Amino acid sequence: MKKCAILLSGGISFSYNYARYKEDLYLAYNVLKNIADFTDENIFLFYGNGTEGFEGTEIILHAAYKNQLLKCLEDMENKLVEDDEFVLVVSNHGGDEEGGSICLWGNEYVTLRDLSEYLNKIKAKKIVVLGQCFSGNILKYDISNSCIFTANEQNKPSYSFRENYDEFVYHFFSYILGMYPDTENRIPQGKNNLIEAYQYAKKQDVLCPDNERRKIIIIDGNEITEIPQMKSNLEGLSVEF
Repeated sequence: MKKCAILLSGGISFSYNYARYKEDLYLAYNVLKNIADFTDENIFLFYGNGTEGFEGTEIILHAAYKNQLLKCLEDMENKLVEDDEFVLVVSNHGGDEEGGSICLWGNEYVTLRDLSEYLNKIKAKKIVVLGQCFSGNILKYDISNSCIFTANEQNKPSYSFRENYDEFVYHFFSYILGMYPDTENRIPQGKNNLIEAYQYAKKQDVLCPDNERRKIIIIDGNEITEIPQMKSNLEGLSVEF
Protein backbone atom coordinates (compact mmCIF):
# COMPACT_ATOMS: atom_id res chain seq x y z
CA MET A 1 0.00 0.00 0.00
CA LYS A 2 1.35 3.40 -0.97
CA LYS A 3 1.01 6.29 1.51
CA CYS A 4 1.43 9.80 0.09
CA ALA A 5 0.84 13.24 1.57
CA ILE A 6 0.77 16.90 0.61
CA LEU A 7 1.44 19.45 3.35
CA LEU A 8 0.57 22.99 2.25
CA SER A 9 1.02 26.52 3.50
CA GLY A 10 0.89 29.18 0.81
CA GLY A 11 1.66 32.13 3.04
CA ILE A 12 0.79 34.90 0.49
CA SER A 13 3.91 37.01 1.23
CA PHE A 14 6.79 37.29 3.66
CA SER A 15 4.80 39.64 5.89
CA TYR A 16 1.75 37.33 6.02
CA ASN A 17 3.60 34.02 6.16
CA TYR A 18 3.44 33.70 9.94
CA ALA A 19 5.97 31.47 11.69
CA ARG A 20 3.25 29.25 13.14
CA TYR A 21 2.37 27.91 9.69
CA LYS A 22 5.80 26.32 9.40
CA GLU A 23 5.44 24.81 12.88
CA ASP A 24 1.99 23.43 11.97
CA LEU A 25 3.43 21.68 8.93
CA TYR A 26 6.44 20.38 10.82
CA LEU A 27 4.16 18.90 13.50
CA ALA A 28 2.06 17.18 10.82
CA TYR A 29 5.24 15.98 9.10
CA ASN A 30 6.57 14.44 12.32
CA VAL A 31 3.28 12.62 12.91
CA LEU A 32 3.19 11.22 9.38
CA LYS A 33 6.86 10.23 9.45
CA ASN A 34 7.19 8.85 12.97
CA ILE A 35 3.69 7.63 13.83
CA ALA A 36 2.10 6.76 10.49
CA ASP A 37 5.14 5.33 8.63
CA PHE A 38 5.12 7.77 5.70
CA THR A 39 8.47 8.14 3.93
CA ASP A 40 10.19 11.39 2.97
CA GLU A 41 9.97 10.65 -0.75
CA ASN A 42 6.17 10.46 -0.46
CA ILE A 43 5.62 13.60 1.66
CA PHE A 44 5.43 16.73 -0.49
CA LEU A 45 5.74 20.03 1.38
CA PHE A 46 4.60 23.24 -0.29
CA TYR A 47 5.65 26.21 1.82
CA GLY A 48 5.74 29.89 0.82
CA ASN A 49 8.11 30.57 -2.06
CA GLY A 50 10.05 27.39 -1.30
CA THR A 51 13.21 29.05 -0.01
CA GLU A 52 12.70 29.10 3.76
CA GLY A 53 13.61 25.59 4.89
CA PHE A 54 13.41 23.64 8.15
CA GLU A 55 16.70 24.13 9.98
CA GLY A 56 18.62 20.99 10.87
CA THR A 57 16.63 18.84 8.44
CA GLU A 58 16.97 17.71 4.85
CA ILE A 59 13.28 18.20 4.12
CA ILE A 60 12.73 19.28 0.53
CA LEU A 61 10.36 22.21 0.08
CA HIS A 62 8.40 23.24 -2.99
CA ALA A 63 7.10 26.72 -3.75
CA ALA A 64 3.35 27.01 -3.14
CA TYR A 65 2.45 28.02 -6.66
CA LYS A 66 -0.86 26.87 -8.13
CA ASN A 67 0.60 25.07 -11.14
CA GLN A 68 2.99 23.06 -8.97
CA LEU A 69 0.30 22.13 -6.44
CA LEU A 70 -2.17 21.02 -9.10
CA LYS A 71 0.56 19.05 -10.89
CA CYS A 72 1.26 17.20 -7.64
CA LEU A 73 -2.44 16.43 -7.19
CA GLU A 74 -2.56 15.12 -10.76
CA ASP A 75 0.43 12.91 -9.97
CA MET A 76 -1.49 11.49 -7.00
CA GLU A 77 -4.38 10.70 -9.34
CA ASN A 78 -2.07 8.70 -11.60
CA LYS A 79 -0.01 7.14 -8.83
CA LEU A 80 -2.55 5.93 -6.27
CA VAL A 81 -5.20 3.21 -6.37
CA GLU A 82 -8.12 2.43 -4.06
CA ASP A 83 -6.02 0.44 -1.59
CA ASP A 84 -3.59 3.35 -1.12
CA GLU A 85 -3.80 6.34 1.22
CA PHE A 86 -3.54 10.06 0.54
CA VAL A 87 -3.29 12.80 3.16
CA LEU A 88 -3.71 16.55 2.62
CA VAL A 89 -2.92 19.01 5.43
CA VAL A 90 -3.35 22.76 5.02
CA SER A 91 -2.27 25.47 7.45
CA ASN A 92 -2.45 28.92 5.98
CA HIS A 93 -4.72 31.80 5.10
CA GLY A 94 -8.06 31.05 3.47
CA GLY A 95 -10.48 33.34 1.70
CA ASP A 96 -14.23 33.37 1.08
CA GLU A 97 -14.03 34.27 -2.61
CA GLU A 98 -15.74 31.89 -5.03
CA GLY A 99 -17.26 29.94 -2.14
CA GLY A 100 -13.98 29.44 -0.30
CA SER A 101 -10.31 29.26 -1.25
CA ILE A 102 -6.83 28.41 -0.02
CA CYS A 103 -4.26 31.17 -0.39
CA LEU A 104 -1.00 30.26 -2.11
CA TRP A 105 2.15 32.30 -2.63
CA GLY A 106 1.68 35.75 -4.08
CA ASN A 107 -1.76 36.52 -5.48
CA GLU A 108 -2.57 32.92 -6.35
CA TYR A 109 -5.19 30.73 -4.73
CA VAL A 110 -7.04 27.49 -5.33
CA THR A 111 -10.79 27.34 -4.75
CA LEU A 112 -12.24 24.64 -2.53
CA ARG A 113 -14.51 23.67 -5.43
CA ASP A 114 -11.52 23.02 -7.68
CA LEU A 115 -9.67 21.25 -4.89
CA SER A 116 -12.66 18.97 -4.35
CA GLU A 117 -12.68 18.08 -8.04
CA TYR A 118 -9.00 17.15 -7.94
CA LEU A 119 -9.48 15.10 -4.77
CA ASN A 120 -12.38 13.22 -6.32
CA LYS A 121 -10.07 12.04 -9.09
CA ILE A 122 -7.74 10.42 -6.55
CA LYS A 123 -8.97 6.87 -5.98
CA ALA A 124 -7.12 6.27 -2.68
CA LYS A 125 -8.57 6.69 0.81
CA LYS A 126 -8.29 10.41 1.49
CA ILE A 127 -7.64 12.10 4.85
CA VAL A 128 -8.00 15.90 4.66
CA VAL A 129 -7.12 18.24 7.55
CA LEU A 130 -7.79 21.92 6.87
CA GLY A 131 -6.81 24.62 9.36
CA GLN A 132 -7.27 27.78 7.29
CA CYS A 133 -10.08 30.32 7.51
CA PHE A 134 -13.27 29.26 5.71
CA SER A 135 -11.97 25.68 5.58
CA GLY A 136 -15.44 24.48 6.60
CA ASN A 137 -16.75 25.52 3.20
CA ILE A 138 -15.31 22.33 1.72
CA LEU A 139 -17.98 20.38 3.62
CA LYS A 140 -20.62 21.32 1.04
CA TYR A 141 -18.83 19.21 -1.56
CA ASP A 142 -19.05 15.44 -1.79
CA ILE A 143 -15.59 13.90 -1.91
CA SER A 144 -15.47 10.16 -2.44
CA ASN A 145 -13.66 7.78 -0.08
CA SER A 146 -12.69 10.56 2.32
CA CYS A 147 -12.58 11.73 5.90
CA ILE A 148 -12.39 15.52 6.23
CA PHE A 149 -11.62 17.63 9.28
CA THR A 150 -11.90 21.43 9.35
CA ALA A 151 -10.97 24.02 11.95
CA ASN A 152 -14.38 25.68 11.94
CA GLU A 153 -17.88 25.68 10.48
CA GLN A 154 -18.82 26.84 7.00
CA ASN A 155 -18.29 30.55 6.29
CA LYS A 156 -16.26 31.02 9.48
CA PRO A 157 -12.64 32.07 10.06
CA SER A 158 -10.19 30.06 12.15
CA TYR A 159 -8.00 31.40 14.93
CA SER A 160 -4.77 31.04 16.84
CA PHE A 161 -4.00 32.39 20.27
CA ARG A 162 -0.70 30.53 20.42
CA GLU A 163 2.66 31.86 19.32
CA ASN A 164 3.73 28.81 17.34
CA TYR A 165 0.64 26.85 16.27
CA ASP A 166 -2.91 27.15 15.02
CA GLU A 167 -5.41 25.97 17.61
CA PHE A 168 -7.17 23.04 15.90
CA VAL A 169 -4.10 21.70 14.08
CA TYR A 170 -2.10 21.87 17.31
CA HIS A 171 -4.46 19.72 19.35
CA PHE A 172 -5.32 17.33 16.50
CA PHE A 173 -1.77 16.28 15.65
CA SER A 174 -0.50 16.48 19.23
CA TYR A 175 -3.11 13.90 20.21
CA ILE A 176 -1.78 11.48 17.61
CA LEU A 177 1.80 12.24 18.64
CA GLY A 178 0.85 11.62 22.27
CA MET A 179 2.39 14.85 23.50
CA TYR A 180 2.49 18.58 22.86
CA PRO A 181 5.66 19.41 20.90
CA ASP A 182 6.29 22.78 22.52
CA THR A 183 5.68 21.81 26.17
CA GLU A 184 6.37 18.04 26.03
CA ASN A 185 3.24 17.55 28.13
CA ARG A 186 2.00 14.02 27.58
CA ILE A 187 -1.45 13.08 26.28
CA PRO A 188 -1.87 9.63 27.86
CA GLN A 189 -4.89 8.65 25.77
CA GLY A 190 -3.31 9.85 22.53
CA LYS A 191 -3.08 7.41 19.64
CA ASN A 192 -3.39 7.18 15.88
CA ASN A 193 -7.18 7.32 15.77
CA LEU A 194 -8.32 10.30 13.71
CA ILE A 195 -11.87 10.38 15.02
CA GLU A 196 -10.61 10.49 18.59
CA ALA A 197 -8.03 13.11 17.60
CA TYR A 198 -10.80 15.27 16.14
CA GLN A 199 -12.98 14.87 19.23
CA TYR A 200 -10.05 15.74 21.48
CA ALA A 201 -9.07 18.79 19.42
CA LYS A 202 -12.64 20.05 19.40
CA LYS A 203 -12.96 19.71 23.16
CA GLN A 204 -9.58 21.39 23.78
CA ASP A 205 -10.09 24.28 21.35
CA VAL A 206 -10.04 27.43 23.48
CA LEU A 207 -12.82 29.03 21.40
CA CYS A 208 -15.12 26.01 21.21
CA PRO A 209 -18.29 25.98 23.36
CA ASP A 210 -17.49 22.32 24.18
CA ASN A 211 -14.46 23.53 26.14
CA GLU A 212 -15.50 24.34 29.72
CA ARG A 213 -12.48 26.66 29.99
CA ARG A 214 -13.04 28.37 26.67
CA LYS A 215 -12.01 31.97 26.08
CA ILE A 216 -14.92 34.39 25.81
CA ILE A 217 -13.96 36.96 23.17
CA ILE A 218 -16.46 39.52 21.92
CA ILE A 219 -15.89 41.37 18.65
CA ASP A 220 -18.47 43.87 17.38
CA GLY A 221 -20.95 42.54 19.95
CA ASN A 222 -20.61 38.90 18.82
CA GLU A 223 -18.92 36.07 20.67
CA ILE A 224 -16.14 34.51 18.59
CA THR A 225 -16.35 30.73 18.36
CA GLU A 226 -14.39 28.01 16.60
CA ILE A 227 -16.29 24.75 16.25
CA PRO A 228 -14.25 22.12 14.36
CA GLN A 229 -16.19 19.98 11.92
CA MET A 230 -15.87 16.49 10.47
CA LYS A 231 -17.36 14.74 7.44
CA SER A 232 -16.61 11.11 6.57
CA ASN A 233 -17.87 8.48 4.19
CA LEU A 234 -15.28 5.93 5.29
CA GLU A 235 -16.45 2.88 7.19
CA GLY A 236 -15.84 2.48 10.91
CA LEU A 237 -14.90 4.81 13.74
CA SER A 238 -11.21 3.94 13.97
CA VAL A 239 -9.84 5.78 10.93
CA GLU A 240 -6.06 6.01 11.04
CA PHE A 241 -3.28 7.49 8.96
